[in-house]
This record gives sequence, structure tokens and C-alpha cells, in this order.
Amino acid sequence: MGVGAVAIVLLAALLVPADDPANAETPAERCARETAAYNSAWAQTWAASNGRPASEAPPPPVAYVCHDPGPTSTTTSQPSVVTAPTVPSDTNTPDSGGPDMGAHAPTDIPTATLGRSPIVPIPDTGPRRQRVPRKDSRPMVVTIPTALAGQDIVVRFPGGVRETVYGVQQLGGVQRVSIARLAPEAPDRIVLKTNIPTGTYWKSLNEDNLALMAPGDLVIATLFSAAKDGFDLVANGSDLVAIFLRQSRSAPSVADILAPARVPASASGCTMSNGQFLSRNCISVRGEGQYIDYIVATLDTGGSPYPRNICNRGYEFNYTDEFGYPRSEVIEKPGCTWMSAGVSWSEKLDVNRNAKDGSQVCTRTRSSHSNGEWSPYACVTIEK
Repeated sequence: MGVGAVAIVLLAALLVPADDPANAETPAERCARETAAYNSAWAQTWAASNGRPASEAPPPPVAYVCHDPGPTSTTTSQPSVVTAPTVPSDTNTPDSGGPDMGAHAPTDIPTATLGRSPIVPIPDTGPRRQRVPRKDSRPMVVTIPTALAGQDIVVRFPGGVRETVYGVQQLGGVQRVSIARLAPEAPDRIVLKTNIPTGTYWKSLNEDNLALMAPGDLVIATLFSAAKDGFDLVANGSDLVAIFLRQSRSAPSVADILAPARVPASASGCTMSNGQFLSRNCISVRGEGQYIDYIVATLDTGGSPYPRNICNRGYEFNYTDEFGYPRSEVIEKPGCTWMSAGVSWSEKLDVNRNAKDGSQVCTRTRSSHSNGEWSPYACVTIEK
């Protein structure tokens, strides 16, 4: 095995007692002793780092150079410091005996520092890591229309949330509201202060869908939540709470909330209907301002994994004309057809007239898939 860099410090007494000058060590003897000690330290360190005998160690990459301190002093000298060079492993042994310019070799130590342990800094040759400024959230307000004319949901996203950013994008009739956690220290739970119309309340339809309900069990808005690694949008009274689940707490992570958007000319929306997982009743209104070209009602079977027949589909259309008279029509589709996950059936009602400003256009559906029961209404509001 190899160790990238290991250095040892060998302490040796350079002088013999001053009371016996005849036996004093000559400069050549001292240099030979220090060189031998340096080479031995190198060999032992190389052997320990590579798991091989010291006798197989190559010569030190930097040869020891002995400094002549001048005439021998009669006073007791402090021990000198001998530092072995960086030890390469089998895979990074230098090709030449030249010094490593990345760090000071022993020859760089000035004579004035002999007798002490010099501190020789290693220059920083790599790029410096710069601190990225912390990015906290800015406050944001999102308005979500409901099927009740002029009564919107107002959601306030708080500012100052650590390492978190918000975003909103309109995709046709849907708003995509994003919450991004940029770092692990970002909170995994954010309370969204929310104003909802009087008399309404939140209801969880399933783990991904949250509906705003009006009296009579009427769904007037639906929020869908999604994240790659897990995210929950739950209600706490009238407020909403965005929660990143355990598996999504690593950063960065992004969660989306899909909500209805206000579309003046044409609009669409869906409510969850009776039946299997994710079955929906959807409405689509095409026109301009108060004028309605046509209304489409859609029965969406959702994500049922079990193919089977669907029978006796029904579609109900309701709107108020420009004079304030309610209009209603039902289209029945008897018989059966094959049903599987993701398949939907639609019916169109041609209107070609103005509707009352501020009124609602609604549809609902039924079939054997819902045991013949009508779904909740899906509605859009007509605006000039």
C-alpha cells in the first residue's frame, strides 16, 4: 500500500561534551552522521509506507545537504532538526531526483534556523474555494381562482426561508408553483398562510390531491402536488403546509404545486369523481369573454390498473345565459365499451351564445364506473 505524504523529524545531538576537545567531532564526521541518519529515516519511512523492507528503499528524492555551522562552540548546542522529504508510494515515485517545487525541501531552511524547529509553510497552489452567498426566499403571493365567481384562494409564501426559492409559471389553464430547497439546512416544512372563501374548507382527496370544498360537497378548486423524491401538501385549518418527505430532504430538491389559473376567454378544470384511483370529471369551455362557442365534458377513468368494461355514460351541462336564465342539458351514452388506465370519454355541447358575466358553467358525469352516481360538478367562471 502507499501513503501519499509522510514526513518524520529526527532529533540528533550534533556536539560531544565540550570538556574533551580532542574527541570533538569534525565537520566531515558530523556531515556523514547527519547524512546517514537522514537516509536511514527516509528508508524506514518508505518501508513503513509501502510494506516492504527498508533495504529496498530507493534513494531519497531530495539529497541531504550538510551546512557547516563554523568553528565548534564550547557551549552546549541545541539539537538540530533533520526533516525527511515527502514519501512517495509505488505509484507516484518521482521520475527524477529533482526537488518538489510544491514544498520547501531541507535545503530551503536558512542556517539561522538551525537549532530550532522551523515552520515552513506549503504554498497553496490550488484554486481557493469561495463561499457562496446564502440564498433565502423572497415573499410571494399566488392567487388561485375557484368555481365561485370573484372568490379566489390567496396563498402567501413567506420570505426569509433559509436556502429556499419560489417560482410560478402559467401553463395554459394551470399554474405551476415551485418550491426549491438549495441546501440540506433548508427547512423541510413551510407554512403557507392562506385565505379561502367564507364557508369553504380543505379536503384531502388522496396523497397527491387537495380540494377546496363548498357547502353541498362541491369541489370548487383542486391542488395537485408532485416531487421527484416525495412531497406533501396538507391543510392546517385554512392554511396550507408544504412538507418535504424524508427521502427528498437531500438538496437540491424541487416540489411543484399545480393549481388552476385564471383564463378569461377559455377555461378548463377537473374535479375528482366517484370511481377508482384518480378518476376525474373535467370541463373545458371555449369562447371569448362572455361568448361561449362550446362546452366539453370529459369522464377520465384515471389510473385503474384493472381493464374492464365501462357502461351507460352520462354527461350533464349547466350554464346561465346572458339574460340570467339557467340552461341545462344531459347527453346519455348507453351501452358498454372497454376501459383501461388513462382512457377518457368526452362529449361536446355547442352553445354559440353569450353567458351571463360572473356566472358559472358546470359539467358532471356518471357511468357504471361510478356505480351510476353523478360526480361533483367541475365549473369555470365566465368573465368579460
